[in-house]
Amino acid sequence: MNQLDQIEELRALASAHTAAEAVILQALEEAGGVIAGEGASPFQQRLEYLRRRLGSNLPAAAVEENARDVGQELERFAHECAHERARKAWECKQIIQTLAETATVLAQNGASENLELADLATRIDAISRLETVAEVRQQLALRVGEIKSLAGQAGQNGRRLASLLEAKVRRAEERLQVAQRLAETDPLTEIGNRRMAENSVEAAIAAAIPLNLILCDLDDFKAINDGYGHRQGDLLLKAVAQAVRGAVRSSDVVCRWGGDEFVILLIPALPSETAEEIAAAIQRDAFGEFVLKQGERELCVPVTASVGTTTYQPGESVFNFFERADQLMYEKKVLRRAARGPAVPTMMAAR
Repeated sequence: MNQLDQIEELRALASAHTAAEAVILQALEEAGGVIAGEGASPFQQRLEYLRRRLGSNLPAAAVEENARDVGQELERFAHECAHERARKAWECKQIIQTLAETATVLAQNGASENLELADLATRIDAISRLETVAEVRQQLALRVGEIKSLAGQAGQNGRRLASLLEAKVRRAEERLQVAQRLAETDPLTEIGNRRMAENSVEAAIAAAIPLNLILCDLDDFKAINDGYGHRQGDLLLKAVAQAVRGAVRSSDVVCRWGGDEFVILLIPALPSETAEEIAAAIQRDAFGEFVLKQGERELCVPVTASVGTTTYQPGESVFNFFERADQLMYEKKVLRRAARGPAVPTMMAAR
């Protein structure tokens, strides 16, 4: 076999491997939909983006980068599924407790509005057969309004019952607000999560409020996890989240987009030059040396990040806006990696 034939054989082998990876990614997209239902949409969109990237004759280094991104996406999805299961269990428990307490008050105190209560009980019972927690939360919020109305009617027949019902309604509303906050909070870093970022962009678009986006992606975070352990990696992510939060305005939205990526939404938008200055300040001040433990030793570890900015373009969908930002960040990461060379875990002086 001559050299040309060997090259062709290698190309065919590489093409076969790429096609196989694309098939695997498509299967993972479908599996994600089965596992998480409508909550898998961001995961599926991200994998679809990575799968499309494979079809653009990428060089070997970019294919390897794509494989790393797939691994990070799978790890991110696993954590999100675990968090979502825990959140749904908590919400269901609060919903059941709220309904039980309300029913107890009505049973203990009696009420003359029996027909209205019977109708309300039927509608509350129907809530238990809804498919998603979001639907349950929405319908419960509607029923809370009806309980308020009944509380007002009961007030005409007895102040004590009205007072008790109103107290229960307040507690139900507080629990719904807590559930909403939990649904938009990253459990590790305690800043916003992907859902909060998407909801904030949707709200800004609906209100015609311009916004900038700053995307931060930690460099070689996998090397930190491998060298110091996931516990130290989690502590680092929490420290970075607080540093980024402290670098922007209180009106700005700071979220963990997933894995080692953070999103900052500047709302309302600032001039592009100012947004670039803020991004540069975040890259300079929110990153640097962090103290991590390796066994019994404490080490100063230099942590850097790729940081990029973009501005929402009128007419863009939320998905297209974030996809465009992600593509810009990917290109920036490739350039930074090419400039730095291969990733090598480093450590500063021991303490």
